Amino acid sequence: MATSDSAPPRTETGPRSVSEALRSTRPATTVVRLVVYLKRWPAYLLAVCWPGTGHLYRRQWARGCSWAALYGTALLFLSSGTILAAGSVTDPLLVTALRLETVAFVDVAMPLTVLVCSVLDLFTRDMLDN
Repeated sequence: MATSDSAPPRTETGPRSVSEALRSTRPATTVVRLVVYLKRWPAYLLAVCWPGTGHLYRRQWARGCSWAALYGTALLFLSSGTILAAGSVTDPLLVTALRLETVAFVDVAMPLTVLVCSVLDLFTRDMLDN
């Protein structure tokens, strides 16, 4: 005889356990995670080309403008100017530096530091948001 405080027996149409419910939604969450993961990569590629654009792509407006201004300042005032004289401002720093044969490390040290810090900032912000 069943009492009122005992659990009803599980039937085919009855309630499922939590683990069974999670197992049935795993493929959907895997697909969602993959889509979110793939949406991040254009931001990283943009950040490598010009710091700040990855943040702008991720709609972090203040950070993106700050990194772009800092990178522009590093190119104009903190490097010796050989990069700007020999290359185009629209070319990525690494492409311009690889094309030049007489570029010293001092010429690319500050802009490269800003570029790396910008990408690391974008990565850590993405990890903290998730």
